[in-house]
Amino acid sequence: MCSERSRRAEPAQPERGARPEVGIGMTSKVLFVDDDMNILTSFRRRLGRRFDITTLLGGERGLEALDDEGPFAVVITDQRMPNMDGITFLGELRKRAPDTVRMMLTGNTDLTTAIKAVNEGSIFRFFTKPCPLDDLASAIEVGLEQYNLVTAEREQLTMAKEQAELANRAKSEFLAAMSHELRTPLNAILGFSEVIQNETFGPVGNVKYREYAGDIHESGHHLLDLINDILDLSKIESGTDELHEDKIEIPEIIRSTLKLVGQRAEQGGIKLELELPDPLPALRADERKLKQILVNLLSNAVKFTDAGGEVRLRAWCRMDSGYVFQIVDTGIGIAPEDIPKALSRFGQVDADLNRQYEGTGLGLPLTKALVELHGGVLDLQSEVGVGTTVTVRFPAERIVASLDNSDSLDVEDRAAS
Repeated sequence: MCSERSRRAEPAQPERGARPEVGIGMTSKVLFVDDDMNILTSFRRRLGRRFDITTLLGGERGLEALDDEGPFAVVITDQRMPNMDGITFLGELRKRAPDTVRMMLTGNTDLTTAIKAVNEGSIFRFFTKPCPLDDLASAIEVGLEQYNLVTAEREQLTMAKEQAELANRAKSEFLAAMSHELRTPLNAILGFSEVIQNETFGPVGNVKYREYAGDIHESGHHLLDLINDILDLSKIESGTDELHEDKIEIPEIIRSTLKLVGQRAEQGGIKLELELPDPLPALRADERKLKQILVNLLSNAVKFTDAGGEVRLRAWCRMDSGYVFQIVDTGIGIAPEDIPKALSRFGQVDADLNRQYEGTGLGLPLTKALVELHGGVLDLQSEVGVGTTVTVRFPAERIVASLDNSDSLDVEDRAAS
C-alpha cells in the first residue's frame, strides 16, 4: 500500500503508455536515485514510455548528473543509501537546483524521517514502499507541471527585465542626444541675450527690452542647468560617464562651493555654518563632480529652509571609515515614507501642479549617482518640521593622507561625530 503524506489534489491521470506532450522550453526529465538496481530497472521499464527517465545508484552519482545531464524537473530518491542518505542528497539538490521538484520514496516509514525530509529537503511528496505505480506517476505529472510553470514564469521575468533595461538604455541615449542638440541653440540664446542686456553694441532704446533680455538670459541658464542634469544622469545610466580624478584640497573646494550658494542663502535669510577640522587631508576625486555634489546638496538645503533657519556643512575623515561630508538643515523636512521618492529620478515629494518649490526632481538622484560613481554612499535622514541630514561618505582609499596629518584623523572623526 502506498502512503502519501500530502494534501495536494491530483490531476486527471494521462492516458496509459503515452509520454505527455512537452512544450517549447519545457522538460519532462525525471531522475530516480536508489541503491537497489532492481528497483531502478523496474521504474525505468515501467515509466520510461511516459517520462524521460534517468536512473542512478546513490546520491553522489545523482549530484554528478545534475552537472552533466541536468536540469531535471523531478527528482525521486530513496532515504537509506550508502555514503549519502536521501535527506542529505535532497538538501544538496535544493541548494544547487532550487526549482527542481523533490520527492522521497522510501521503506523508512517513521515520522521523524518524513519531518526531516520536509525541513531539510523541502520535498514535494513523501511516499513509502511499496507504492502503486499510478500514484507515483500521477505525482510526477503534478511535479512536471509545477516545474515547467515556475521555469516559464522565470524566463518571462528575465525577458521582461532585459526588455526594460533595453528600453531604459534607449531612453538614456535619446535624452543624451537631445541634450546635446538643445545645447547649441541655447548657448546662442544665452550669448545674444547677454549682449542685449549689457548693451554691448549700444543702447537698446526702451529699458523694458533690457529687462526682457535679462529674463531670457536667466531662464536660459535655468534651462541649461536642467539639460546638463539630464545629460549627466543619462551618461551615468548608460555607463559612458568617466571620472577625471585629481588630488583635491577640501577646504578650498568647500569655500568655493559656499560662495556659489551663499548669495541665495543670504537673500532667503538663512544662516550658513561651516565645521571643518584642521588640518583636513586631500581627497582623490573628480573635482567638477565633487563640487556638483556639494552645490546640489547645499542648494537643496537652502531651498527647503525658511528664513531664520540654518544650514550647516561638516566634513571629517578617518582612515578606517572614509571621507565624510554632512549637510544638516533646519528646513521643512521629509516624511520617512517619502524619502525613497525623493531619491528617485524625477521624484517630487510635492507633486501638485501648484507646488510651492520649483525643481525637476533630478538633483538628489543625480547627486546620489555621482557619489556612487566614486564608490561612495549617500544617506538621507529627515523629519517633517525638524529638518534633513544628508551624509555622503567616500571610501577610505580615496583619502590622500600626508605623514603630518595621518595620526590626527581619528581625533577629528570623534570630534565631528
